[in-house]
Amino acid sequence: TGTLTKEGVFNKGKLEWVKNYGTDASEVATTKLVEVPPRFPGCDEISDEAELKKCAEMKMLHFIYSTIKSPMFARTNGIEGTAYVVFVVEKDGTITDVVTKRGLCAEIQSECERVIRSMPRWHGGTQNGKPVRVKFTMPVKFKLE
Repeated sequence: TGTLTKEGVFNKGKLEWVKNYGTDASEVATTKLVEVPPRFPGCDEISDEAELKKCAEMKMLHFIYSTIKSPMFARTNGIEGTAYVVFVVEKDGTITDVVTKRGLCAEIQSECERVIRSMPRWHGGTQNGKPVRVKFTMPVKFKLE
């Protein structure tokens, strides 16, 4: 559904080229690799790129694991493991298209989707200086303690 406008990879954390699909270079569909990836909010005061990325990841993990609740069904049945949630960070940073690809059980799937949908607006990603939609796959670990 479109023409390949670029193709690429990350090498040692740096973008060398990127794979984009669209009808032309100005119309880019949802992608996973971008020049400036979206990031979770809360680290705007940091200017170093590596520190900014680390801070945003830590804030996101803190949000997820302080918000998520292990469902009673999973606890009573000893269900633990990793659920995988796919979602899109839109051009404006909102979260859409939340789907659990592997949810361990229906209750864990619902809880993962609830938490991802409740995340605050991210800082959107850009490609060639233009905002783009970016698709993420997020592992969420459930461990009984």
